[in-house]
Amino acid sequence: MSAVPPFNTRYLTELEIADHLGVSVSCLRRWRTERRGPPFTKISTLVRYPLNELEAWIATLPKGGEQERRRT
Repeated sequence: MSAVPPFNTRYLTELEIADHLGVSVSCLRRWRTERRGPPFTKISTLVRYPLNELEAWIATLPKGGEQERRRT
């Protein structure tokens, strides 16, 4: 039995997610087929992205710009 998301979960469209991430819709679609992008849900033929899962996915991405302090 799969978990059912809360009824009040907000779902975003491909266009909204692509805009939020600063990528093209085609890039988002490629990520989806490669299973490396944010989690999504299919509702019939519609692809939707749960906002709470998008935020969790972003939090797992590597962070850049931080240098490890060298011990001297």
